[in-house]
Parts: sequence; structure tokens; C-alpha cells
Amino acid sequence: FYSEEEDHPWPANLNAEGMVSLDPLDGSSKVDTDGGVATIGTIYRKGNDNNLIGKTGADIIAVFYILYGSSVKLVFAHKDLEDVYEFQLNTNAVFRMTGRMRKMPLESKIGLRLAIGGGRDEMIPKGVEPLITVLEKEDRGKAAYSGSMMVDIQGIIALNDVDADGGIYIYPGTLDRPKGRLRLDSELHPLAFI
Repeated sequence: FYSEEEDHPWPANLNAEGMVSLDPLDGSSKVDTDGGVATIGTIYRKGNDNNLIGKTGADIIAVFYILYGSSVKLVFAHKDLEDVYEFQLNTNAVFRMTGRMRKMPLESKIGLRLAIGGGRDEMIPKGVEPLITVLEKEDRGKAAYSGSMMVDIQGIIALNDVDADGGIYIYPGTLDRPKGRLRLDSELHPLAFI
């Protein structure tokens, strides 16, 4: 068991066939503002060792994220399933399926949702900001960054909203973080898998 919040793994069952990488609280810097946060989990095939280093997207068995906000949603994808499924927690504390997606849409009906982390005036490379500005000026996109990657991704893929399809999520390098901020095992791998 690997947590994005820890600097070492937590062995749970050394005989298990898989290993879990977790970002327990994506968007944790926004908790005090009551903004949406999420938990992101990736289950990897273990192989011959208990090491997460060197794992690729081909080693993923399943991915899930749970959104906590005005409602609680669970999004799940498995290597043997063609679709990505969305479930919402109802008042009886039962998750009910509310959405399903086979592939990302090629066009957006209402314009791209532009989720840009890191501060627009501090972006590296400098070519990113002009692109975002052009999309906004041409009414082809609207900036909407929540501070939680999976909350923003949910707005982009919008599994149960046919009018809110498509967008761009980027977190380019900034002056403070020239290499960006996204982590391969707990954020980029699960996002690419979905």
C-alpha cells in the first residue's frame, strides 16, 4: 500500500496479487474553503516484488476515485471492462449507478472546460498561457480550476451530463515547481487509465 502522503510503503498483505497507490485527499489544500476533494486509488499488478517504481499503465488492474462535495460520487474503471462507471451515494447510504462512458467525446457542445493548475502568470513554458487566452477570447473555453484534479476531471468528463463534455486539464511547470506538480503513480496513471 502506497500513499501519496507518505514517503514509504505500508505493507498490508505481502501475498496479495496487487498493490494499491492512493492519493487519500486530492485537493487537500482546499479543505478549509469547503471545496470539493477526492480520493484517488490505483490497483497495480504486483509482479515479483512489492515495488511501485517502474510500474506502468500496463500494470494497472483498476482505478477509482471518490468525490466528496455536495454529493459523494465513485468513478470506477477496470482493465476488463470497456466502460467507466459513475455511482452516487444516495440517502440510504447505497451507491447507485448514475453514469457510464465508453470514450471521451471528440467535441464539446458548450465549450471546453479549462482546468489550469499552478497560476497562469507563472507558467512554464510560456506558450501555454497564450493558448488558454485564445480559447477564452474565441468563446471556445472557460477557465474553471477547483484545486482538486479529480473534481476538475469530473467536470470535464461529466459522465451523466451530455452538455458538459470535454475540456483540458493541465498543471504545467511554474516558477515555484518547474517540473509541475502531478505525481505519476497516484495521479497521472489513474487519469490516463480512465
